[in-house]
Amino acid sequence: MAITIGNTSSAGHNLSITPRNLSHTINSGTNRLLVVGISERNKQTPQTMTYNGVAMTKLIEQASQIATSSMTLWYMLEASLPAGGAYNITYSNNEDRAWGEWFAICLSNVKQEVPFVFDGANTGNGQTNRSVTLNGLLNGDAILFMSTNNNTTTWTPAADYTEVFDATNGGDNFGSSTLIRRIVVDAGNYTPNSTASASGFVTSAALAVRPSFLPQIIQM
Repeated sequence: MAITIGNTSSAGHNLSITPRNLSHTINSGTNRLLVVGISERNKQTPQTMTYNGVAMTKLIEQASQIATSSMTLWYMLEASLPAGGAYNITYSNNEDRAWGEWFAICLSNVKQEVPFVFDGANTGNGQTNRSVTLNGLLNGDAILFMSTNNNTTTWTPAADYTEVFDATNGGDNFGSSTLIRRIVVDAGNYTPNSTASASGFVTSAALAVRPSFLPQIIQM
């Protein structure tokens, strides 16, 4: 069966407390994958992330070149996911004050393996985007691409990509993030990208997941 995109949730936060909670309604299905992404100013990164009280696994952590922003991606496979319904995502970090944005998205019919991460690294100041090249994808693979900017912006996704969220945090240290997605219909190499309306320190990363019926993604 083809990968299906389930429920998504997103929010900006400017809370001065930790831990923080985001309610996410996970869809029913088989071979599900939950992905949570979070960006924060001042290079704060979550120390723990749980869904329904169960620990999630950190997939990647990125930080900008100076102490302005950071981004982490977390995941959970079917074996640890609850039945369809609303549950809290909860995270805590080592600071009591940070601003940022976060999202959650669930995909079904996904091969139950660690998602393959394509590291987008970071840029110096004055940038509006940071693309990532994904090589050797097959028909039916799903791409998720997240970017964050230490300045408040709106984002424009590259052609043929669907924007899942475009959020700002509203704190006194502004910033913004976006998530875009795409299902591969022609095997080959892909370069997801999203362009910010204002320049800043841009950090990004992409991940690819495979339908449950296809061979495992092999890192080259």
